[in-house]
Formats: sequence, C-alpha cells, structure tokens
Amino acid sequence: MEPTLRGVERKLHRAYEHHATLRDESPSILNGNRVRHRTVVQPHPDGHGYNFNLPPVEPLDSDRWSLVLGDFLFNLRAALDQLIYQLHVIKFGDAIPEEVEKLSAFPVRRKQPLNSDRTPQPTEKWGSIRELPASQRAMVERFQPYIGRNDSLVSRRAALLMIDTLNNVDKHRRLHVVRHVVGDVTAPVFPKAFGFTAKPQLATAVEGGAKVDAWRYKRVDRYMRDEVARQVYMHSVALEEVLDEPLVGRTFPVFELTRKLHNEVLSVITPFRTFFRQAGVSQDELGLPKPIPSAYGWLAQVKAERRWEAEMEDRLGRRLRESERYELRNGRRWYL
Repeated sequence: MEPTLRGVERKLHRAYEHHATLRDESPSILNGNRVRHRTVVQPHPDGHGYNFNLPPVEPLDSDRWSLVLGDFLFNLRAALDQLIYQLHVIKFGDAIPEEVEKLSAFPVRRKQPLNSDRTPQPTEKWGSIRELPASQRAMVERFQPYIGRNDSLVSRRAALLMIDTLNNVDKHRRLHVVRHVVGDVTAPVFPKAFGFTAKPQLATAVEGGAKVDAWRYKRVDRYMRDEVARQVYMHSVALEEVLDEPLVGRTFPVFELTRKLHNEVLSVITPFRTFFRQAGVSQDELGLPKPIPSAYGWLAQVKAERRWEAEMEDRLGRRLRESERYELRNGRRWYL
C-alpha cells in the first residue's frame, strides 16, 4: 500500500460539491449576491408608521438543507481522518497493526488530555496518533482547540471544534436550518424630535407574508415627507439560510459557513504534505483542491449600500442646516 492524498482530496471535493449545491439551490443568492425583496407596505391606521411584510417567496426545504449540510460536515471530518490514516501508511505500509488502524483518526480535543495525576498527557499516549513520529504528532497538536493562544492558527482551531461539534449533532440529532432576514435592513435617519423607531425582525425564521420590519414616529414635518415616502417605497430586505443550532451559540449563514469550514480544513491539511514529500510520495498523489473563493459580490453590495446611506445622511444634513439658517433669519420655526 502506497501513501496518497487522493482520498483526502476526493472528500474535500465532495464537501465543495455540497457547498455548491447549497449555493445553487438557494433562492436567496444570485451570482454571489443576496437577492433583495421589495416589501409589501401596510400604513398604520393612525398615520404614524408602517409595517413591512415579506412578499411571497419560495419555501425553504429545511429537511433537504439539513441533510446536505450534514453530508458536507461528514466529508470534512472524513478528510481529516483519512489524512491521519495515510500518515500511518507512510510509517507501516501494508503492515499497519489492526489496533492502530482501528483507532486512527484526527483528534479534536476541546480540553487538554490529562494523566491520572492531572498532569498534561503527551501526544505519544493519544490512542489515535500515538504511533506517529513526534514531528507529526506535534503538528496535530498545534491545531487542537484547547490551545488558547491568539495566533495565526486560532481560526483553524475554532473551525475544527465546530466541525467536530456539528458532525456529532448531525449524527445523533439533526441540524436545524432556517431562513432569516439578514441584518442589513436600512432605516432612514430622522431628527430625534420625530421620535422615529425601527424594529426589524431579524431573529426569527421567516416565510412569505411574514412581518419583517416596522417603522414608527410621532410626527414628520413637511420638508421630510417626500423623503419618508421615497424610503418607504424603496424598502427591501435580503434573506439568507442560516444554521440555527443552540450548541454553537449563535446562528451562522450556511453559504459562508460552509465556505469557511472547507477552507480552514484545507489549511489544516496542506502543511502535512511535507511529510509525504519527505517519504518520496510523487506530486501526482499530493493534489488538493483550491480554496473556495469569497463572495465578492456580497462585499461590493454592502459597500454600495453604505455609500448610499452616507449620501442620504449627507443630503439630510444639508437640508437640516439649510432649514436652521432659514429659521434664524426669520426668527421663528419654519421648514422648507
């Protein structure tokens, strides 16, 4: 048996395919950008605000998403475990002892293992990697989540802990995928005297027709009414599918989460290729996929929205300053 990373590469590629499936099946994403939905406006009966409801949207098949996400996590975990097995192949070849083969896996330790006397347990006693050379065990230990250093590996340790946690949840329970309104709902900027408040509904799962935002104000002076009407007409929201799993502490956008976890696992595995090269393994057997690129379209959209908000605030500021100068010249409160 010759050592190879082909199995590792195939598992990573399979995880990427699951990521692409979630991306392509999402009605909330188009060409890397969030799809914005123009909301259905309902004025308050007293004329002092508006409710904004989601228009009809394609329902989310949360069961399918949960299954695909579970398979994605399984393949990432399998890629890590196959890496450790192939390191054992480098050492033993075809003669891997049965007990070593049975225990071989990539350890992910939340807490540092301790001996019976409460002293730190060395990696040579970790059953899954104890037969590996010290240099390989040391590299495995560098990625353990129990290491609290805030160094260049901190995000990789966090990713391994999340994969291990979520993979266990998926095996024994189930993952919970829902659709949320994302936190980029924009609200107009009004003087405090108007008593304006906005209450976007960001924390709960949404379906078509759900209330997603509400504006309320005490009054709006004449010079701002056109601006209010324009922003009401322009009101829209974006949706995203999120993993809502209590054990990880908060929600995570599925599309970005899968991209990040895939790339972090790839970053963990890549430096181990050194040991395969030292063992004389050919370059053809060491191929790994490329990282999944960032969703640049989302970043461009966020920047564009921030520029738009800045322009609106600047325009409002100029109008307020002009109004204040006019008031001073006339000695009484008067709005353009």
